[in-house]
Amino acid sequence: MLCASANTKREQRQNKISAIEIKQRLVAKGLTVSQVARNLGYARNTVSLSIHHPTLYPSVRSQVIKHLGL
Repeated sequence: MLCASANTKREQRQNKISAIEIKQRLVAKGLTVSQVARNLGYARNTVSLSIHHPTLYPSVRSQVIKHLGL
């Protein structure tokens, strides 16, 4: 039986973090999606889509999650 790569396991863990959890962390830190997008160098729409649709921009989503400390 083959083991999943570390990258695949990380993606699975990040996909388990819901959009609601990300939005709650944004509020707790007093940040907006626009601010996070500016900090990461992406368009606001790209960050928003990565939060709400994990399969569209998985690398952006992982950066958002890391930025928020989730």
